[in-house]
Amino acid sequence: MLDPEGDIEAFFRRSKSDDFAAICVLPEHVKMTRSNYAGVLACAAGGFPNGDGPLHERISEVKKAIADGADEIDIVLDFDALMDGDRNKVATDLAQMRQACGTKF
Repeated sequence: MLDPEGDIEAFFRRSKSDDFAAICVLPEHVKMTRSNYAGVLACAAGGFPNGDGPLHERISEVKKAIADGADEIDIVLDFDALMDGDRNKVATDLAQMRQACGTKF
């Protein structure tokens, strides 16, 4: 979801009767998702949408999502590095983001 917070709250109100297994949101919306959907997994998209932000910011996103109660973290790989064939950068970034998850996942 990339909508402003008000639109996200409206989505929650409209979809209360829907049967979701998980809802994937940006890390800053995990806490809101947890409070609106008891019993539904909260998934956070780390590095969304291109995975090319500074690594320290992507790691901070992951840590915040976990602290706010995320049940799952989906990591967006650095698309530019991937397309450039820089597998080492992609693997290193992913390993550091995985490490940021600690033992939670």
